[in-house]
Amino acid sequence: MDILTEALSSMRTGQPTSVRTEGRAPWGLRIPPVSGAGFHIVLSGTCWLVPLDGASGGRPIPLGPGDVVFLRGGAGCVLADHPSTPYAREQTDQYRDSLPIGTVTVGGDGPRTSLLCGHYRLDQSRPHPLLRQLPDIVHLPAGPGRHVELGAAVRLLAAELETPRIGSTGIVPALIDSLLLYILRAWLDDQPRTGGAGWAAAFEDPAVAPALNAIHEDPAHPWTVEALAGRGCPGPPSPAGSPP
Repeated sequence: MDILTEALSSMRTGQPTSVRTEGRAPWGLRIPPVSGAGFHIVLSGTCWLVPLDGASGGRPIPLGPGDVVFLRGGAGCVLADHPSTPYAREQTDQYRDSLPIGTVTVGGDGPRTSLLCGHYRLDQSRPHPLLRQLPDIVHLPAGPGRHVELGAAVRLLAAELETPRIGSTGIVPALIDSLLLYILRAWLDDQPRTGGAGWAAAFEDPAVAPALNAIHEDPAHPWTVEALAGRGCPGPPSPAGSPP
């Protein structure tokens, strides 16, 4: 098991839950805080996310097709066709365990926006250092050549939700579950490759990453500095004829 997968497994307390949100302008919807981490994916159309409780300074964030927003601490927010549109209702019944995915429709008869909103059940009382390093709100804009795997997962998810077929009930939850890893991988990919610090830099360090993996694979082993160093980059090649 790699470090990223292990970090999430150590915090998971249940399966993710979600709801498809269909808004037609003018529309506004208040998403209450959740226990864990929240996410919002724009399947089609455009909208704005307005953070609540001071997250990211409360600055509205414009969202377009394929954009993904991850709220590390599960903070509440308002989703709307425009920041000035008052929200019409609170989405209090959005996450129901009895359904693979719920549906909420709001707004008037203007341009349509389709989103998938939900949350991952993570134990925030013992967050992994990697999760603590993330900003309150992670915005991953879509774009040519950006986060190819995450974009592919979002397109697959949109297709399954737009035209459900046999097997969709099993496919959709599995895609949502995988999205969490894709989101974190995409954020790590956006971090500076040199001069950085913390877990993001450690994952990219050719000497540190193998040592961290070794510790996570066998935490009970009496590791020494020498043993961990042997898991890092190999040394220079031995001269010809010399023993390895």
